Amino acid sequence: MEMLGQTLKETLEKIGLEITYEVNLLQTKWEEVVGKNAAKNSRPMTIKNRILIVETSSPAWSHRLTMMKKEILDKAIVGEEKLKDVRFTASLPTKKAINS
Repeated sequence: MEMLGQTLKETLEKIGLEITYEVNLLQTKWEEVVGKNAAKNSRPMTIKNRILIVETSSPAWSHRLTMMKKEILDKAIVGEEKLKDVRFTASLPTKKAINS
């Protein structure tokens, strides 16, 4: 099974989809990472240089999640390396956009 995982990782890297896979995996676990209410108001968007970019529904949610940064970094495990940082941006127009 470990060999299959390594093969999948190498294949995704070759075709440039590793980050997309990691973000999708994190999106499926996001409620476990930040809690139900915060998950309804935020979503992981991308990972750049091991920095997770999260969109939120408002500046207030960006601030609230910033206060949870250490907890998020401890829980948001993707790939073999830990994330270095999490950055938040308030750019989601509606709750409907978050849950689509």
